[in-house]
Amino acid sequence: MTKFATTTEKLIALLVLGLIEAISDGKFSSDDSESLIFLPKYLEELKKINVDANLVSIFQLGTELNDIETLVPWTLSKTLEKMKELAFCVIEKKGQVMQIGEWFDEIKLQSGPDLKFKSQIDKM
Repeated sequence: MTKFATTTEKLIALLVLGLIEAISDGKFSSDDSESLIFLPKYLEELKKINVDANLVSIFQLGTELNDIETLVPWTLSKTLEKMKELAFCVIEKKGQVMQIGEWFDEIKLQSGPDLKFKSQIDKM
């Protein structure tokens, strides 16, 4: 696995940990987390590429959060805890990582000259 791929997986896992914390503290809804990151299309994309199986499991659980909260709310904290455990497995995985600046440079390199992300940052 490349340093870029390892770094990306770990960054996604860190993002997930933040979402879990925000949901647990009532600062972010499970519905919003599904709209932001846990979309079924992303789950399908992850299944197609060679990513850590724990990330796929996290996204599978993430796509179900709103249903869990609505239908069986007493199991939400257990689901979030499972997602947290899986995220820590990704973070603890061996492999070299890049500094964030190198990671952004790689994204720019892969995206070409008309990187839309940068133009959105410039508007902030």
